[in-house]
Amino acid sequence: MAEGNGVTGVALLAMGGPASLGEIRDYLRRLFEDPMLIRLPGGRLFRRPLAAFVSKRRAERVAHRYEQIGGASPLLAETLRLRDLVVARLGAPVEIAMRYSRPTADEAVDALCKAGVARVVAIPLYPQFSTSTSASSLADFARAAAGRLELTGVSDHFSHPGFVAGLASQIQRAISTFKSLERTHVLYTAHSVPESLTEGGDPYISQVKSTIEAVARELYERGVNLPSSLAFQSRVKFGRWHGPAVEDEVSDLHASGVRRLVVAPVSFVSENLETKFDLDIELHEQLCDEGFVEVARSGTLSDSPEYADALAALAHDAAEKSFGGWR
Repeated sequence: MAEGNGVTGVALLAMGGPASLGEIRDYLRRLFEDPMLIRLPGGRLFRRPLAAFVSKRRAERVAHRYEQIGGASPLLAETLRLRDLVVARLGAPVEIAMRYSRPTADEAVDALCKAGVARVVAIPLYPQFSTSTSASSLADFARAAAGRLELTGVSDHFSHPGFVAGLASQIQRAISTFKSLERTHVLYTAHSVPESLTEGGDPYISQVKSTIEAVARELYERGVNLPSSLAFQSRVKFGRWHGPAVEDEVSDLHASGVRRLVVAPVSFVSENLETKFDLDIELHEQLCDEGFVEVARSGTLSDSPEYADALAALAHDAAEKSFGGWR
């Protein structure tokens, strides 16, 4: 039975990130312990010790990257800003539940119950659904909410008009910094996944492509008509992962004559290691070495009014469908 007095609330679900260099190893361990995110050999019996071993091995290298972006993940602060925008639109309790760091799902449920919430709409901040991200976060929150909150979830929002409009606005803002649009290209980026995941029916890749098609249409309606392509970040060296890799696509674009590049991440809604380090530091160095004349990276959506509008609308629609309305 739900504990609250009838209020409807919202939980925004995200991956999370280490709040300090000292938290990196524990963060990685939790990440590698999740069988829905990373498939390690040996099954459940060996997953925990193997996760501990791998996280210890990787912690120093990952710490070096975090040092270059300020010593911590910006994701929590970004998500808190987005949370505040959603609260302003809903006038209702909204909490954050991180999958691999604090605040945890259990902490979010405690806070919602304390605020008098009886029903909650859980929205993963992964616009494109994947069993490795959205499904894992929803399952973890459902575990924490069991017997305490009446729960409904939003599986994806990859083509929601507000999400699409927010991405288009960020890309327009990046384009506006260029002195010329001659030989300009928009490079959309997304986190890669194993091809086996897609072959098993996971819709993530098709939804990423649908997002890009929708954003391109929105930009065209705003008078922006530039060539574009898609490339993937964080491809693992073993196994078959979706490509092309961002670094390979950048080299090919330069060879084809592109001299101005807008890099537009479409699978991240908040700044994180993969935007602040992988794109803003590593990729930027490559772009300079390749000889691009002008480059810009479109921002993520934690300050986007269009995206906050979209999340509020998603919450209302889900409550109407599952609870009979927003109460």
